[in-house]
Amino acid sequence: MTQYLLIHVGKCGGGNIFKKLGTSKYAILKVINSKVCCCEIIDDREVISNRTYKLGYIHTHNHIQEHRIQILNECSEYILLCRDPITRFISIFNAWYEIYYLKNNPKEYTTQDEIKLKSHYPEYDKYFDVFKSANHLAESLNIENAQYDFAVEAVGCIAHFRQGIKYYLQNEEVIKKNIKKFKYVLRIEHYEDDYAKIDKEILKKYNLTSLSYDDFIKNLVHKTNKTHLNQYLSSESIQNIKDFYKGDYDIFDILVKYNIIEQDYIDKFI
Repeated sequence: MTQYLLIHVGKCGGGNIFKKLGTSKYAILKVINSKVCCCEIIDDREVISNRTYKLGYIHTHNHIQEHRIQILNECSEYILLCRDPITRFISIFNAWYEIYYLKNNPKEYTTQDEIKLKSHYPEYDKYFDVFKSANHLAESLNIENAQYDFAVEAVGCIAHFRQGIKYYLQNEEVIKKNIKKFKYVLRIEHYEDDYAKIDKEILKKYNLTSLSYDDFIKNLVHKTNKTHLNQYLSSESIQNIKDFYKGDYDIFDILVKYNIIEQDYIDKFI
C-alpha cells in the first residue's frame, strides 16, 4: 500500500503532477478480488505491480463506490485536489471540446496535438455536435429546456462531469472517519503555493521527480489554462451548475466544518 493517496478529482491539476513524475513513480490504486492493489502503466496497459510506492492515486477508473471508500480507508495520508465547481465545469467541457475540434479540423493542429487526439472518444461527438460551449450545455441543464434530456445524457457520459469531489469523499461519515489523513490540499486557484509544499515535503523528499519547481510551473501549469476557449457562463448557467453540483457544495461545507479547508476559500467561489 502507498503512504500518500492523491485524490485526483478531474480537472484540478492532477494530470500535471503525473506528467512531471513519469509512470514509474506512482501507482494506480484499484480494488481487485477485494484487495487494494498497486497498478502501473506498462505499454499503455495497467498491470498489477509488486513494487512499493510512496504515492498512489484514485481517479475515475474506480467506478464502484465501495472500492473508493476501501482505498480511502486503507491509505495513510491524503493529497486532496479541489476547485470551484463552476470553473471545473468549464474546464471539463473545454478540454474535451478542444479534442473534438482538433479531430474535425486537422489542418489546425500541430504534432504536439497528436497526444491530445489519443484521448478522443468518438461517442462524445454527438454531444459536441450540438453543444458548442460550456454555457450552451449548462443552460440546457434546466428541466424546462427543450434539450434538457440530451444535456443530462451528455454530463452523464462525458468523463469528469459527474466525478466531482463528492464522488470521491462520499459523505460526512467517510470524511470524519479519515479526518486525520487530510494532510495536503491542492487548490487549483492557489496551485503554485499549494504545489510548492507538496513538491518539497513529498516529491523532492522521496526523490519522485527531478524537474525543478520553476520549470514545472512554467512548462506545465500555464499550458493548462485554456483561456483561448470560451469561458462565458450566463447567470442561468451558473445556477444550473450549482444545482447540478449540490452534493459537491455539501462536501465543501463538511470540509470547512472539520477545518480541512478554509471558509474564505469557499466564499470566493463563483
